[in-house]
Formats: sequence, C-alpha cells, structure tokens
Amino acid sequence: MIYDQSRTVYHPAPRSKSIYGLIRQRNRFTMSPTKQPPNPPCYAQTMSFQQSFFAARFGITEHDLETYLSEALSAGGDYADVYFEYLATSSLGIDEQIVKSATEGVSMGARVRVIAGERTGYAYSDDLSPAKIRKAAHTAALI
Repeated sequence: MIYDQSRTVYHPAPRSKSIYGLIRQRNRFTMSPTKQPPNPPCYAQTMSFQQSFFAARFGITEHDLETYLSEALSAGGDYADVYFEYLATSSLGIDEQIVKSATEGVSMGARVRVIAGERTGYAYSDDLSPAKIRKAAHTAALI
C-alpha cells in the first residue's frame, strides 16, 4: 500500500508480481510511517534481486530494470512496471499404457505496462534481450 501526500491509498495491481514498478514512484509517494503494508507471499520480497531466477538465468540487473522503467516513463507516464514470465511445460500422451506423444515447451517474455492518467499502454516481447525489452517499454510509453 502506498500513500500520497493527501493520504489517498494506492494498491499495486493484484496481477502485477513486479516490485520494480514502484521504484520510479518513490520520488512522488512515500510509505506511511504509521501503517505497515501487508506481507503478501511473494518470492521477490524474500530474496535479493541478484538471487532471482531472471537475474541468474538471463543476466538482468537492477540497472537494466531502471533503464526499462525510465524508457517506459519517458513520454510522461505516471506509473510503469515490468513483468517477466517464464513458463516451462511438459506433456505426455499415453494410450493403453504406451507413450504416444511427448512434448516440452517454454514460453517466456516481458510485459511492460505504463499508466498515464486514465490511459494504460501495454507492450510485450517474447525475447528477453535488453534491446527488445527497451523497445517494448518505448512502445508502451506511446499511449
């Protein structure tokens, strides 16, 4: 929960698992000194970013996140977040105790969301290279 100077309560979007969208708002909003935010079960809050899956597997740094968020807010947005996704799937098709098919797949990417007043811009990249994520951030900023 975040409070602005008029004591209005702002809740992060429930589907957003990125804690990094709040980094760019810290100069405008402050955490309430009297009320502590709830501790939802979130792996991002129990480990450092360097220990996270995306930092270890894809070499994403906190500086990269700042770059993506800066690009997303470059056109005057009020809020931006980056959501990384990695989904590994496996499937076996068995008929009369005989394996008929086996498949494996990986779906991965990054979504950038920018909110400017009443408008929301989204962009997605299924490539986790820095250039592609920056392009998605720029596209989302142009709402």
